[in-house]
Amino acid sequence: MADHFNEEEHKVGMTNILPNDKLTEVLTKVASPSFIDLFEAKLTCRDLCGLAKKDHIFQQASLENIPHSWCTNAEVLFLKRCKESGNPDAIFREGMHGYFTSKNPELELKFLETAYEKGHIEATSIKASRIEDQSTPAKQKGFKHKGLSMDAGGG
Repeated sequence: MADHFNEEEHKVGMTNILPNDKLTEVLTKVASPSFIDLFEAKLTCRDLCGLAKKDHIFQQASLENIPHSWCTNAEVLFLKRCKESGNPDAIFREGMHGYFTSKNPELELKFLETAYEKGHIEATSIKASRIEDQSTPAKQKGFKHKGLSMDAGGG
């Protein structure tokens, strides 16, 4: 009887080598500095492609290489998924873009407040600037006129 090689029995997936939580941790580290690296990791095997859909990965993904305007369709979808997953950078971008282009800046300020609450550095800086600028009555009047009134205690 000839030896018979069964390909299905010898397939080794990534999840057979490392547990899912460790692979997810690796993908998070890959996505953190570059979304391009995340996309390339997804192309390597089905296991990584499936795990790369987890919210935790999109929460940590870097948006550094994605332009603030003129995004490709893939980049727009990636940004949307990051925002839905609670990525502070994506939420901050949405708030800033919306604040300067929207007819309802109060709504967009909620995105900036959420980014601040998640520890986003630029959002924290903006919040501090707004609190400082509201310290005089003349400045408070100007901010209220622009829809930017916030008390020094936050919220």
